[in-house]
Amino acid sequence: MRNTKKRHGRVGQRVVNFEMETMEERRLLAWGAYPQMMDLDQAISKYPTINGAGVAIVDIDTGISFSHPALAGRIWTNPGEIAGNGIDDDQDGKVDDIHGWDFVGNDNNPADDQGHGTMTAGLMVANHFVNWGNTHGYVGDNKEYQGVASGAKVIPLRVIDASLSLNVSNVEKALQWVIANYKRYNIVAVNMSLHVGSGYTQIEDEMQTLWNGGVFVGASSGNWGAIDNDFAMPAGGAYAMSVGAQDNSTLLAGITCRGSALDIVAPGEGPILGRSGDYWYNEPATSFATPPVTAAAALLKQISPAFTPAQIQSILRDSAYTVYDAISMLNYKALDLDNAIALGLSRAGVTPTPSATQSPFSGKPIALPGVVQIEDFDNGGEGVSYHDTTSTNQGGAYRSGGVDMQTNTDTASAINAGWTHAGEWLEYTVNIPTAGTYDLSARVASPGVGGTFHVEIDRVNKSGAMSVPATGGFNTWTTITKKGISLPAGQHVLRIGLDTEGLNSIIGNLNWIKFTAASSTSLKVEAESASSLSGITRNLSNLGYVDAGDWAQYKGLNLGSGVSHFAVNIAVADINAGRKIEIRQGGTTGKILGTLTVAGTGGYGVFKEQSIALSGISGIQDIYLTFTGGYGVGNIDWFRLY
Repeated sequence: MRNTKKRHGRVGQRVVNFEMETMEERRLLAWGAYPQMMDLDQAISKYPTINGAGVAIVDIDTGISFSHPALAGRIWTNPGEIAGNGIDDDQDGKVDDIHGWDFVGNDNNPADDQGHGTMTAGLMVANHFVNWGNTHGYVGDNKEYQGVASGAKVIPLRVIDASLSLNVSNVEKALQWVIANYKRYNIVAVNMSLHVGSGYTQIEDEMQTLWNGGVFVGASSGNWGAIDNDFAMPAGGAYAMSVGAQDNSTLLAGITCRGSALDIVAPGEGPILGRSGDYWYNEPATSFATPPVTAAAALLKQISPAFTPAQIQSILRDSAYTVYDAISMLNYKALDLDNAIALGLSRAGVTPTPSATQSPFSGKPIALPGVVQIEDFDNGGEGVSYHDTTSTNQGGAYRSGGVDMQTNTDTASAINAGWTHAGEWLEYTVNIPTAGTYDLSARVASPGVGGTFHVEIDRVNKSGAMSVPATGGFNTWTTITKKGISLPAGQHVLRIGLDTEGLNSIIGNLNWIKFTAASSTSLKVEAESASSLSGITRNLSNLGYVDAGDWAQYKGLNLGSGVSHFAVNIAVADINAGRKIEIRQGGTTGKILGTLTVAGTGGYGVFKEQSIALSGISGIQDIYLTFTGGYGVGNIDWFRLY
């Protein structure tokens, strides 16, 4: 049971209002320090539906990375524009402005060539992710992170170039675009992690217009450590909420410009999104403290579109906790998200829907080793037992809610998850009687090369990345495997996390995953060593010209105490993906132990290993490979039974 208690602690003169959790709260301990400082984990747990859904946030910055998996589905798409037709369909003065605008280059591609905008956007709207770091020396902390308003859409307006320089005229043009479009696109907040200096007089009229129109603006206070209200602009103006940065101890960061007029502080140190799809650690900066406050304003506008910027500032400050600063000898208000949502609901006169609890779909945990049917994820709903980037089941099969499911013709299971996107996840309560090493299989389908996913136990990645191959179609299935996965005994929560998207902008269709006891026998067989062949050319190092109707015999293979998997090193042109290899016992018409649907490898000279699970078999056996589905099944180097 969850036991949450508000407690006030005093460290010197610094007053901190924080959440204490019992050890039974499994999610809290998985979250990183950055989101915990502002109670993001608590806000998600208590108010899973208040995530910014339906509202848009403008980020006036260096642009955005369109390929980062944590931003998949989070970047705004212009509903009034037809991509690539060269026409200003929505008549806003911008041709093909599908995902925002680049005011530096005056074009429709606000791609980030610096990184700053990707970082600020991620802090506002990023999908749930685990911080694995990058390949440049930062290993990450493997903790959970998420944008404050992960259901909102971000509109990138690029005004800062690769050298972090800006022209105030471009900032003004970006603000004018917001003024012209905020009602049409439900833009409720603008993030300005920048400094226009004396150019503020040029944009002050636009800032006032947005304020009067009900659009909240969050702005960074500046990074030169002033203590006398010497702020960056527009943070120092009348029409934005000024935001300072806390370091990871909750103290004001030394670089923060502060003073009695500073409106609020927020965490400004921690993991951020990199342009290359990875994660980095940033030192304290007010640029990175501001986006959580801007996104918090978006959450409040979701609660009540009638809230004015002044009312939002009041809610954020009145719900905040207090941090004492020994440098300026002043107390400051610090962002507290779950308190802010609670106060926003109260002032809007809204009664929140009680938080859902998580429980097994069938009423009892799924037993492992065994099969986890993808559609039997736990009860609990969005943000509790699953996260999906859409609010409705696009396939309409089996269950209501946001998880997209459809029927299929796979004999293994007639329901699968489809329309899969990076950042989504599904959870299952499982019971593992015996700790040990297991093999993991997954049933997948994708017409082109798919994306990657992984499997966790209690938020610990157990499988590593599992790649979905090209199988030839969304209803052409194959089984992929990972061996040697260590599982603990007892009841746990298993999560399937979707990581990167493939050629079709999806991960691939998922049918089931299965854990089996790790097999101890492993037998590798060179394909050209076949005892007998029919219709196949035996080359020096492989078998070639393999077509439907052909077969290969391997007599007297010693499978020892038993095998349960088949892997083959095969090369095949992508156009011929979808041919099948049947693994048979005893003859060309013998029992089918398993069927591998061959995925394209990029050519008949490009060998890649593919694998499936088999019906268990042991002892001395004659094994036959039979082939179906058409000509050009593939060139076969070797296969392995394990």
